[in-house]
Order: sequence, then C-alpha cells, then structure tokens
Amino acid sequence: MTADISTAAVGLLVLDERVYPRAVISHERITRLADALRSGTQLPPIIADTATRRVVDGFHRCHAHLRVHGPDAETEVEWRRYRSDADLFADAARINAAHGQPLSGIDIAHCLAVARQLGVPDDDMPRVLSLAEDKLRKMRGERFASDENGQQVLLKRSNRHLAGRTLTRTQIAGNQQASGMNLGFHANQIINALETDIADLRQPGLPVALRKLRALITEALGDE
Repeated sequence: MTADISTAAVGLLVLDERVYPRAVISHERITRLADALRSGTQLPPIIADTATRRVVDGFHRCHAHLRVHGPDAETEVEWRRYRSDADLFADAARINAAHGQPLSGIDIAHCLAVARQLGVPDDDMPRVLSLAEDKLRKMRGERFASDENGQQVLLKRSNRHLAGRTLTRTQIAGNQQASGMNLGFHANQIINALETDIADLRQPGLPVALRKLRALITEALGDE
C-alpha cells in the first residue's frame, strides 16, 4: 500500500457504506465537525482509495464539509492504493480503532461481519481492531447466527438468544427489522400507554395492529 497527499473536491469522493467500519453514521459527530469547520478549524486529511475514490477514513468529515461548504469544497486527501476490498476495509477498521471516536461493541461486531464477508482472515482481526483474540472469539459466539447457506448473520441485541443457531429467512428478516430493544421494553410501553390512558387509539392502523398483537399473544401463550 502506497500513499500520496493532494487536495480534491469533497463531492468527488465516494462514501461507500459497504466498507464503512462503523454500524451507523453519527449525525451528532457530523454536527460537531461542521461547527468546527465554521469556526475556522482545519480538519485532518481524509484518507481515500486512489483507484475508486472511496473514503477509507473520514466519513464524518466528508459529511461535515458537504454540509458547510457543499460538494465543491476542496479538502486535503491522503490517497492510498489497495490490493483488494479486504485490504481497504482492514485499513479502515484499523484506523478507526486507533483514533477518534472509540468503536462501540456494535461497531466491533459490524467490523467482524464485514471482514468475514470480504475475506479478511479472522486471525488478522485482533491486530486490525487492537483487541484480544479471546474477546473477539467471545463476541463471535454471542452475537452471530447463520443462514441456511452457512453465512453469518449479525444479531440485534434483542435477538442474541439466537446466537449459534441457523435462522430461517423469516427470522433473518425479523432480526433486520428489530429495534434492538428487548420485547419486555416494548410490552411495558404498550401496557403503560393503555393503563394510563395516553394511547391515541384513533391513530391510523393502531387498532388493527393491537388486534393482531392480541391474536399473536394468544397463539404464543395458549390458554395461560
């Protein structure tokens, strides 16, 4: 991997979330960086892939530049050349693990999932993420299931009881749509709204949804 530095218009850089090492973009982080730009602060160079112009490090900085100065804004870019998407992603994860906003548990699990998809060897991930192998091994055991083809599925927090299992397509779709909060939280929210008479039952679709919920609960719990 080699590198060179020059300036480029932010709008010409490619934000490919498929190789982004964090689970989500932080709008709070973008706002803080945008405020810094407005104050005259010079942000560190963005790192990008020479061949594809994909951003390797600096997603939030790109969004901040776009918000404050628009796509024609010139910014310093460190261009690096990668042999493969796996190498690009491994470098992105390594950089994010080493500086700036710390990677959360969700971010680390996301990195493990993307790394496996791109063919980054599991043995490389402790060095990439600066974490002990036993911690990553535990995370793989607690946060992943698999699909019918043996491909790993990253589980939302509320569905980690499914770790290690083979999921159906219906279960995978349900996991993707899950909020991540446990079902007890959602059940108690509904109970609170109904018991305290704050539920707006005129809300379009709500009565139908509650009747469907009642039927599913009856089916799940039987005659209890």
